[in-house]
Amino acid sequence: MYLVRRKYIRQNKDITRINASQAVRIHNLENEVSRLLAENLELRGQIISQDARPQRNKDMIDHVGEVRLQLEQKLREITDMVHKLDKPARPRRTSISTRVPKASARTPEERAALMEALSNQEGRLPGIPENKPYIPRHTLE
Repeated sequence: MYLVRRKYIRQNKDITRINASQAVRIHNLENEVSRLLAENLELRGQIISQDARPQRNKDMIDHVGEVRLQLEQKLREITDMVHKLDKPARPRRTSISTRVPKASARTPEERAALMEALSNQEGRLPGIPENKPYIPRHTLE
């Protein structure tokens, strides 16, 4: 009877040891399953984002195309403006009576009168003559 009891005790210890090692293995496998499920979800999210990316790229390419067309239109406008500026302008013919004499041919009085006329047209104060030895003062009388 003692031998049978010893045999059962040894058998129970073996079963307990095997059970503990199997529990550890089950725990490790459950952790691996949860990690694989998380990785699966992440990969599915990447697939969804990859499927959406071509549409975003297509929208971006369409926008770039629109911007390029607008830029080409503006460049054509600028080129036309430059060509207009490059064309030689027709010389204007002025009558002898409307010609203004060159600055070197003007007298100081003419220069002062011209400067005063220009300043009156632009709304500025008249110029201050610098070469006069004195400035005549106007009195109240």
